Amino acid sequence: MDGKVQSRDADIALFKTGKSQPKFIDQGNIATYGSMAVVTGADHLGGTAFGHYGEMYLRFTDVLVKRDGRWQLIVQQTTATTGF
Repeated sequence: MDGKVQSRDADIALFKTGKSQPKFIDQGNIATYGSMAVVTGADHLGGTAFGHYGEMYLRFTDVLVKRDGRWQLIVQQTTATTGF
């Protein structure tokens, strides 16, 4: 959310360290279109990151493709907002 590109491995590693501990994620609607999906929505997240509890609102766009029977995220863009 600070404009930096983060790899999948780095994102997963953040959760494994326990530095990021989401308590809830309320997500918007998700629609699929054949073997591709462009998903837009809003998230309300809450939890602990780097020892501090917080909540945030995000708007997102995800692009997914279905490969070998499973959905794979190709690209994601997220922007912090002040609410919905």
